[in-house]
Amino acid sequence: GIVISGVPDPTPNDTVLISAGDGGMTLTNTGGMGGAVTTIFIGYQFVGRTVFPTLDLLADNVTIQGGDGGDGKTGSKAGLVSKVDVRIATPDAAGDELMILGGVGGDNLLATGGKSGVGGSLQKIAARNQILSPGAGVLLQAGDGGLASGGALGAAGGSITDAALLATNQKVFAGNGSAGKRGGHGGSLKNVTVESAAGVLPRNAAFNAGFGGAGAAGNGGNGGLITNLIVSDSD
Repeated sequence: GIVISGVPDPTPNDTVLISAGDGGMTLTNTGGMGGAVTTIFIGYQFVGRTVFPTLDLLADNVTIQGGDGGDGKTGSKAGLVSKVDVRIATPDAAGDELMILGGVGGDNLLATGGKSGVGGSLQKIAARNQILSPGAGVLLQAGDGGLASGGALGAAGGSITDAALLATNQKVFAGNGSAGKRGGHGGSLKNVTVESAAGVLPRNAAFNAGFGGAGAAGNGGNGGLITNLIVSDSD
């Protein structure tokens, strides 16, 4: 795993990027799987062998991303992002200050058949931007299913499961299923909690399950579900 301690930060909105590798492509077989990202702690430090929260917090933009699946006759699945706990205090800037992203599924490259790759999911995520500044944002976004060519099958979008967020602005988006001979299912949101603490209240929020992909010669994909969404308080 990775542990990054919080420290006094006089230069806000620098960039911290943690990104797994993309899978390799092939024209004849299955693309390589996207790399996973797991066990990341930001705003924590070791005391002995135990991880504890730090009093100080980074004021930098943080992006954590799973790898994209490789393209091929069969596109490969994208990398999972799991067991991530981030505590920052980053002021509002352009875009979202904290982004945790699943990779995109690999594309199918041959129109004669095969299938595309499943989008990357997010599991067991805590994403907290604890600054009081209005507009500071958190984005959780699972990956879309890879694109399918001709007679290939579409793939499911990634899902987001067991997530907690703290920020004034938050967006939580599951991945979309891709179109194909049979459409892929949209990703779902399950057990998502929006917190309020220390004067930080959610002001703007968007929660989207993924849409199902169109089926050219078979069933379309089902739209994703939203199950157990909790907003503890808001403004």
